[in-house]
Amino acid sequence: MKVSVIVPVYNIEEYVSYCIESLVGQNYQNLEIILVDDGSKDLSFKICDEWSKRDSRIKVIRKPNGGLSSARNVGLDFATGEYVLFIDGDDYLANGAISAMMSIIETKEVDFVQFGYEEVSGYVGLSDALKINPEKIRDSLKTMFIVQDKNEMFKMLYLLGGVAASACTKFMRLEIVKKLRFKEGILHEDEQFTSRLLYQANSVCYVNEFLPYKYVMREGSIIHAAFNAKKVYDLSVMYEERIEMLNKINYKDLVNTTASRYFGMLILLYGQANKMNDKEACAFMKRKARYLLNNFDMQFSTTNGIIARLYRLGIPSIDIYYGLRKFLGK
Repeated sequence: MKVSVIVPVYNIEEYVSYCIESLVGQNYQNLEIILVDDGSKDLSFKICDEWSKRDSRIKVIRKPNGGLSSARNVGLDFATGEYVLFIDGDDYLANGAISAMMSIIETKEVDFVQFGYEEVSGYVGLSDALKINPEKIRDSLKTMFIVQDKNEMFKMLYLLGGVAASACTKFMRLEIVKKLRFKEGILHEDEQFTSRLLYQANSVCYVNEFLPYKYVMREGSIIHAAFNAKKVYDLSVMYEERIEMLNKINYKDLVNTTASRYFGMLILLYGQANKMNDKEACAFMKRKARYLLNNFDMQFSTTNGIIARLYRLGIPSIDIYYGLRKFLGK
């Protein structure tokens, strides 16, 4: 069975070879490695093109800059494998990862495998990370379990947090993913994609101790980008779409859990918007917070609970809370 590995590439000339090296060195050989250059202005495309001449499994596609979602979608247009894996071009994959996931998805007959990632500071010791360690893989796979109940799948999304929200920590059947695609022009596209994936999936294998994906923490990556109002608006769309999905399948408990997390996100981002003096974003978040308080039975942490109770009484508790934090130098 062929595996399509889709790698968006944009202005990462210093890092992309490490990613490609980790893929061509996989002990599972039946791969197509699709490198999508998203209009890079540095030498990234040239580096990718040179790699394609060294390995016939590598396809290089060059397109005008359109963002991460656009690059992934173009990669899906060219994918011909039975299974698909996304990896960002400045990260890398431990050897033995694809063969292990192939074994799981074919023997357990699930729609996708959910695995973990390890945060690393760079590429020091990369050659050691790429070595096959069958014993370590076997040990990590002992804890895997299968979930076929959609309610439990969404609960796992919240239990696992960011690792479950990422599109890069999933080994999926391509036929499912091609139906979904990534929404272009938004931030937090992974979380929206994951909501839709869970809504479509009938079975998932969770391998929580398996950490084959090496997420390289570096300045300049998307996750380190400064606050902007678009982040608030896109997250709101994502949460509201997820609430709509959960309502359709009558998971009221998860609807309220999602609304609670949405409220907490608004409180957190309000502080950032307040520091930037973004009055429009602050007003937007207040409206959304009021809507949530009026329509859902939410569960709160102590701080958010106090903010919510005061807010229901008409007291501008969000402003008071962040005003106190500013006064205390926090």
